Order: sequence, then C-alpha cells, then structure tokens
Amino acid sequence: MGTSDTVEFIPEGDKPSPNKKLSGFLLINAFTIIIWYLLMHNKHSYDNGMSWLFICLILIPVDSSILFFSQDPVMVTLFKAEGTLQYDYTDFWGNEKSRTIDLKTAYYKYALSSNNVGGAMRLLIYNNYFKNQVVIRASDKMGFNRLQLDEIVAGIKEIQDNLQSNT
Repeated sequence: MGTSDTVEFIPEGDKPSPNKKLSGFLLINAFTIIIWYLLMHNKHSYDNGMSWLFICLILIPVDSSILFFSQDPVMVTLFKAEGTLQYDYTDFWGNEKSRTIDLKTAYYKYALSSNNVGGAMRLLIYNNYFKNQVVIRASDKMGFNRLQLDEIVAGIKEIQDNLQSNT
C-alpha cells in the first residue's frame, strides 16, 4: 500500500483493453452513419440537406468527448506530508497521465451519482472546478469499488483535518 506518509489505491476492477475502447468508438460511429444513410436514402423533395446537420450534431460532441476526455484510472496516491492527491490515469490513446490536487485548498463531494440508476457513488474533488478536477466513480467491474472510495474519502478528510490543525 505504501509508506506511512503515502497511501496508494489501485483499482480492483478490470481496465478496458484498447481494442474494446476502439471497437466501442467504431460501433457508435457506424450506428450514426447508418442512421444518416437511412435519412439520406429516404430523402423527400422538401428536405434541404439537414441530415448533414444530424451527423455533425451527433458525431462531433460524442467523438470529441470519447477521444479527449476518456480517463481510465490506474492509481490514486495520497501524500500525507505534502497534503496532495495524485490521480494517475490512461487516456483513450493509452498514454499514462497524472493530475495532482492540493488538498489544502481542495473541495470534494462524495455522493450518489445522479446519472446512474444503480446507485453508484461518485467522488468529485477539485481545486478549480474548471481546470483541476478529478471525478472517480465506483464500479464493481471497472476501476475503483465503493469501499475503496470510502477509504479515499476518509484519507482526504484525515489529511485536511491535519492540515487545518497545523495552521
């Protein structure tokens, strides 16, 4: 797990393989193109080519969010002495990256995810909501489970309490 000043959390769930990510990406694009083709094939005389708008409105935001904002967790590390949280992840292309959050000024919210019907927990922690933000969702199949998120939140609380008592 680490030293007494460092606590590491490694996801218990599986990591999605690059082939699975790519096949999902291609499936979404193929489905959208098939719908677009059906719209073009059944073109009526009053249609002014709005089916191109359909494909742009669907594919551009979906593809850009998958390609640029996909993050698969590798490890979360809490550094007690420095008061930081380091979130290591891989992007869509398989590059390993990390994001560091200073816990002295960090805000966090740990609650049920509103977009998941199954009641999955979600940890949102940030220094600046728009620039330095980490979102970790509990999942039994991929990534961290709920027990691990509970331990991460307890570690964050402990570090923030120690930092406030030292100042």
